[in-house]
Amino acid sequence: MLKAIGAATGKVMSSEEGIEGTLSTLSPRMLGEALNANPQFTIQLVRELSPSLISSVFNESPEFVEALITRIDTGLVAGVYNRNPSLILDFIKEIEPKVVAGIVNSMPGFISLVLGHLDPEPLAEIANQNPEWMARYVSHLDPEVIAIVVNENIEWVARLVRHYDWRLVTEVAERNADWLVEVVRRIDPKLLSRLFNQNPELVVGILKNINKRVLAKITREAAREGVFKGLVYEVDLEIPGMGSFKRCDLELKGARLRRKQE
Repeated sequence: MLKAIGAATGKVMSSEEGIEGTLSTLSPRMLGEALNANPQFTIQLVRELSPSLISSVFNESPEFVEALITRIDTGLVAGVYNRNPSLILDFIKEIEPKVVAGIVNSMPGFISLVLGHLDPEPLAEIANQNPEWMARYVSHLDPEVIAIVVNENIEWVARLVRHYDWRLVTEVAERNADWLVEVVRRIDPKLLSRLFNQNPELVVGILKNINKRVLAKITREAAREGVFKGLVYEVDLEIPGMGSFKRCDLELKGARLRRKQE
């Protein structure tokens, strides 16, 4: 019964004029209570709504969406996402990155609670298929908020990162180097090291393909924050005028891009 009602309601509401008129008469508190009380109906309703309609609501009424989200049970928010990954993918293509970032920036505590219920693999796939959107999206995120979310949800973040394509991370990093440095500066170095350790293939892919100037900047900041503390590299050195040295221990203190004249 709930499935049929949700489908019918979704079809009725799937017009921008209809939804804008509906939202103008609703309070976020009352709507949140109704959705929480009927989770199966909510999931089916969202499944029947068009992605362009949902994105229109986000783009045109971000304050309403923000007020509503804070009143919805975190498990319900995750359930809508987990059961409708393809819908979320289509929805992401339509929404303004700045709008989503603004909502995330305003509620780091809520986001941290939701993450524990989310399946990270579809979320990573959405990001992998939309690198341009993601690059614009992160530029609007508050580095402090991202650091809070990472520090409080490191295990979940590690599982998410495991599914990222190095091409996505490289593009986001190259286009948002200063932003990424600010994030690195705020993340617990031990947790950042754990992300590296648990995702060696991703890290190697990034290191091989990222712009070297960006890599030097990020590496320098990571070293300054102690990310590489205790990590010793084994290298062969060739020092002009002094000869060759095999299997030397090297501790990374920073990095810079060597220019041609050097």
